[in-house]
Amino acid sequence: MALTMRQFLINPTGKGSASVARRDRIRADMEARYKKLYKSARRKFIVRPYIDKTTDNLYFWFKIPSEDYYKEDLVYDVIIHFIPPANYNDSTPLDKFTINVFSNSPNFIFTYAYLFNSDDMIINWLKPKLPEKSLKDKPVTRNPDMSYGFEKSIYFSLLYLSDHPELLKSRKLNKLKFNKKQILSSIKTGYQKLEENKQARKKHLESEKNSLKNKTKRIIDQTQRNFSTSKLTSQTHTSKSNVKPKTKNTSNTTSVRKPKKKISTTRKVSTLRRK
Repeated sequence: MALTMRQFLINPTGKGSASVARRDRIRADMEARYKKLYKSARRKFIVRPYIDKTTDNLYFWFKIPSEDYYKEDLVYDVIIHFIPPANYNDSTPLDKFTINVFSNSPNFIFTYAYLFNSDDMIINWLKPKLPEKSLKDKPVTRNPDMSYGFEKSIYFSLLYLSDHPELLKSRKLNKLKFNKKQILSSIKTGYQKLEENKQARKKHLESEKNSLKNKTKRIIDQTQRNFSTSKLTSQTHTSKSNVKPKTKNTSNTTSVRKPKKKISTTRKVSTLRRK
């Protein structure tokens, strides 16, 4: 089986698959997750384009951050190999090339590696980086229908290429010299990535635990401060209510004498006359 980049992005499950009816929802979900991850961990997305001048084959080596553990710097190696069609030229777009792939993400290893290997779609010289069991044993639990599906690390890599058309527009674009041995020596094995995944998960859980602990401590401290403030306010109010009101001090008040009644002159004269 051969798939182009366009076919993989639109419908890697193939015609007649039971997943076709819901593929639009899956694609929308994958695109939304890619955009969210790219926004959060843009600097962790890395791509290196190579050209093998002996065959004119192109290779794009990606570092794709983990959705769950990108903060712990966990990234997966993905390589997309573009194989030119017959009678191609420099203007032939890359979405006309068929692709072979490699990924050391656990999802690819345990769910899709067997299927891609069966259809000769794994980059041959990178197979030693995958567990032998993943290439020979059917994934009866994880992928019983043997469907290609939308493998996340590869899908995100192709979405990255779609969002950066400058990498696809011209076959004359500057590319690194292809060195198979150098790439092979730099790629982590599937087992190594599984261990890194385990350590990243442990680190993530420890970070969440500490974050929860610090959050709880902040809440307790704030509650105690609020209680202390409330208690102080209550005590101040009680203290003020127990203070006796001041009474007027009249000891130093100057008394005002009442004026003597004046004897009417008219009355005196009248008395004298009667005498």
